[in-house]
Amino acid sequence: MKNMKNLLCFIAVLSTLQ
Repeated sequence: MKNMKNLLCFIAVLSTLQ
């Protein structure tokens, strides 16, 4: 699912910020 891919990218960004 494309939506799921976007969610994974979002989590990756949050991890980078933290």
